[in-house]
Amino acid sequence: MKPIESSKLKTISGVLYIGLGVSLCTTVVWIVLLLISLIKGTPVPSSEGLLVNVFMTNSNHFVNQMKDIYVSNINGQLVFFKPSIWINLFPGLYTIIEWGSISYVIYLMLKIINSIIKGNPFDKLNANRLRIIAILFITVPVILQIASNIVVSNLITSINIENVKLSAQPFTGELYISVFVGILLIALSETLRIGTWIKEENEFTI
Repeated sequence: MKPIESSKLKTISGVLYIGLGVSLCTTVVWIVLLLISLIKGTPVPSSEGLLVNVFMTNSNHFVNQMKDIYVSNINGQLVFFKPSIWINLFPGLYTIIEWGSISYVIYLMLKIINSIIKGNPFDKLNANRLRIIAILFITVPVILQIASNIVVSNLITSINIENVKLSAQPFTGELYISVFVGILLIALSETLRIGTWIKEENEFTI
């Protein structure tokens, strides 16, 4: 097939290249921050790895001593100012894996877009690339969430704050959306794979 002259596709490709550069730089920055924090023994400046829910078990002192007032499900973050190596390692690895996965997804999307621009959308590789993207959308968020909940659940058992109950955050709406998108991409990859097979059969018949 002849290359497709599409300014929109080229614009999308350009945006993806910028996104890939940003995500790769972010990944490298987090790797550097993690190494520095491990060497110095200081906490990582910011992280998404140790998120908790904060529930106020006795918050009647907040407003005019009204006993029926409470605060629940406040999102918080555990930060240890003298963390052990393992406590500091997990949040950094969490974010590095997250941004590394984003970089790889953008890279695969670029491969797909460029193959379409070159006039070869029905490529077996594109179906495989879509399947890999789908697997990443499903597995990475789920694995990171489960790992985070396990780590946080173990850590909060040793934390005792008066009138405060900490718990690991449940699966978020973003995670369900990511899994749903992954399932749709699997269906799309199968459709593309079948389309590629039909195209090859037609060419062979001719």
